[in-house]
Amino acid sequence: MSTNKKTDDKKDEEEVSIWTKAFVLKSDDGRPYTKEVFEELLDVLFWVRVICIAPIFGVICGAVPIEGMYGLGSYVAVSSLIIYLICNTVVMVDIASFGGDFSLLGEGFMQSGAIFMLSWILTFTLMHSEVEGFDFED
Repeated sequence: MSTNKKTDDKKDEEEVSIWTKAFVLKSDDGRPYTKEVFEELLDVLFWVRVICIAPIFGVICGAVPIEGMYGLGSYVAVSSLIIYLICNTVVMVDIASFGGDFSLLGEGFMQSGAIFMLSWILTFTLMHSEVEGFDFED
């Protein structure tokens, strides 16, 4: 039993969280991460975009209030810039091993776009309904 506990402790020490690998640790030898070393990067980018970027930026655009293509265009630019900066400065990945820039920038783009639109429309409607002549007190 004591040998099993020692091997379990070694496995726990060797396992590193995906989020720790993405935002805290760099590769051991200073080289960029490749797809073989960090195969979960696309999952991390998907969830960062869907959980963090899209709803927060949607609430900001709804509160400001930004309308039309200015809001959609600014979301595309800001979302792509944040993902690009995460890949090139924080995580330092080898972009070619993941399929290029568009593969990384496109990960979760449509799903997060829908969440952005939902949070943008809801926030705008709730905060600025009197501007548009909506009357919720019927």
